[in-house]
Amino acid sequence: MSKTKEKILQTALELFNKEGIANVTLRNIAAAMGISQGNLNYHYKKREDIVFALYKKVVHIFDEAYAQMREPQSSFDLLFQSSAFMYSVFEEYKFLMLDFVEVMRQYPSIKEHHQRLHQTRKVEMLQIFEMLYKRGFMQPEEFKGQHECLIQQLMIIGDFSMANLNTFHSQDSSNHLQTFVQLMTQLIYPHLTAKGKKAYWGTYKKMTAE
Repeated sequence: MSKTKEKILQTALELFNKEGIANVTLRNIAAAMGISQGNLNYHYKKREDIVFALYKKVVHIFDEAYAQMREPQSSFDLLFQSSAFMYSVFEEYKFLMLDFVEVMRQYPSIKEHHQRLHQTRKVEMLQIFEMLYKRGFMQPEEFKGQHECLIQQLMIIGDFSMANLNTFHSQDSSNHLQTFVQLMTQLIYPHLTAKGKKAYWGTYKKMTAE
């Protein structure tokens, strides 16, 4: 990717995060960069192209993270680490999460890609649960589809947590990270074995002490 295209994306990201997608035009982005809109249009013809490019950057970041979680040395601690990492990415690209419904409504190409991505993530998370089960951290399903239901709950929190945090917890944003990690990991907690719960609290205490 050229330096100009990268700068366009970075400038757009800053403006989208600050103002929201609906309030930022290609002209605004070009003006913030000190270039003509024609110059910007040479690289990105529509605002949707910029939004999709930023969305794909987020997807790529998480693709690499999930690949690491499937490595043999992965442990229960990675659930905390990955939740904290997820929050950091959501915070960096918060416009996507705060305007999630609007993005999916306005940009069918992103919505279609995100629907396919959910299926991929479901398979990856089932593999992680299988890894935890084999290590004695996670209980087997009590009924068929229980873990898929858990994954759906985690995805809903992932997609809409930033909007919730910024609406109901905006007075103390310093606690957003800890709140997010608790929301994600405590959904999994009831599905853990005694060994898994012990590992959970050990990791939780270590995380909150830092």
